[in-house]
Amino acid sequence: MKKEKIGPILAFLFLAGLIQAQIIDIGKDEACKVIDWIKLLLELLIIALVVFSGYQIMTAGGDAGSLEKAKTRLIFVLIGGAIIYSAKALVNQVLHVDC
Repeated sequence: MKKEKIGPILAFLFLAGLIQAQIIDIGKDEACKVIDWIKLLLELLIIALVVFSGYQIMTAGGDAGSLEKAKTRLIFVLIGGAIIYSAKALVNQVLHVDC
């Protein structure tokens, strides 16, 4: 797999694993705080990557390779963002934890 495909998947798995570990060791309230913290950090990362990809698209200057690379990164970042936004609902469904 390419690096771009692995990033969003790893982010989701890390978040789900951390939630499960945190719920076992600490209470639900603390786990929800950890979820919100990680989600905030990932949201900031998504914003930075969208801006960076947009910058690369604007400055591609006719280079088809860099334009395609920037478009691909943008698509994967948006898919990763959708996964991050749905991760809390998925965790609530799977682990029966309401945050």
